[in-house]
Amino acid sequence: MGLELVLSMAIGFYGGRWLDRRFDTKFLAFVGLIVGIYAGFRTLFKAAKEMQREAEREALRDEQEGRVMRSGAFSSAFEEQPQPPPAEPASPITNARGSRDGDAPS
Repeated sequence: MGLELVLSMAIGFYGGRWLDRRFDTKFLAFVGLIVGIYAGFRTLFKAAKEMQREAEREALRDEQEGRVMRSGAFSSAFEEQPQPPPAEPASPITNARGSRDGDAPS
């Protein structure tokens, strides 16, 4: 995909440059570059749209078969993980006299 983008930009630029030399102008290389950028991004967006459609078809197929498909490769890192049971409360801390801090002395 990235190669298509770069090649379309290069073909547009060098095609415009060739036309500049042929017709003795100075703006066709820029126009060719803009056309190449447009063509490259159009191809990129078409490919992304097709990949999205394929992912939706696969998700629908998985849902119909009773399987659950994760939305992305990293989704498991953000899903709620089971938490371990809470730890037992710590034993109270006693001071040197044997009473807990904050208790009235006995």
